[in-house]
Amino acid sequence: MDVLVYFGQPMHEFTTDLQGQWQSLLTMEDAILKKLQASPGFFFAYRDTLLDEDRIEAYKVLVIRGVVEG
Repeated sequence: MDVLVYFGQPMHEFTTDLQGQWQSLLTMEDAILKKLQASPGFFFAYRDTLLDEDRIEAYKVLVIRGVVEG
């Protein structure tokens, strides 16, 4: 099954510059991928991560695309 995992943070919660904001989001992405890949009972295959292109004004949102089997 193809899956989409949405994650992000409100823009106003960042107290650093743009680089710090992206570092926080990439750390979150890494944690989510580690949990998905270590979950028992199914196999998760990572495809890619998409950006929201700032469509939601107050949030920075990313989407992990992958495939779940099992």
